[in-house]
Amino acid sequence: MFPRLCETFKELVPEVYFGGEEIPPYLTSALPEGASIDEIVAAIREIGSGSNSCGYIESGFINYHLDDEGHFLIDRSKDFIYLADFGKETQGYQPSSFAVLRFLQDPCRRALFVNSESAVHVEKTPDTYDLCTELDRFWEDTEVSKPVMEAVDGGTFREKTLPILMRTFEKRTLGESSEMWEFWETFRILLMKDRLKLSVKRSVA
Repeated sequence: MFPRLCETFKELVPEVYFGGEEIPPYLTSALPEGASIDEIVAAIREIGSGSNSCGYIESGFINYHLDDEGHFLIDRSKDFIYLADFGKETQGYQPSSFAVLRFLQDPCRRALFVNSESAVHVEKTPDTYDLCTELDRFWEDTEVSKPVMEAVDGGTFREKTLPILMRTFEKRTLGESSEMWEFWETFRILLMKDRLKLSVKRSVA
């Protein structure tokens, strides 16, 4: 997580993740004891007969909200969160770069991104936490954050936030940056592993 960023809103958790509104009651679905990631993915796909959903996994249960409007409001202070989006435009492209940025920024340690074709499980490693601490300090520099936010203001441009942030960070700290950041949909697994130091497991089932 970004330690300083999280400190600024820790008193507002979890409502901050729901636009400051009251959190809707969770629906629940029980998991087999010691469920594997593949078993969790199968259970998520059965929720609401294939409806979009999101929430968190804890103590042998999927705690979820149905979300066919694409809002995907998730309590990202939970340890293990998930997002299941079965829209045609998302097939093969999960997780999005913006979803990964939010995952990096917030306290959650594990995340599962599910669509009808595949699923990706990501987990922060010690190296990821070290990187997040550096990025947190970097983000506080308005010379960095202001032009990044201006470049990605609103709409679909938010998907450029992580690539621009990482390219700027890498150029400042390493002297050069990978052009793969410009092609997230193609290189996202490699970027998550090699550049963001995440543990990544992808399954196709």
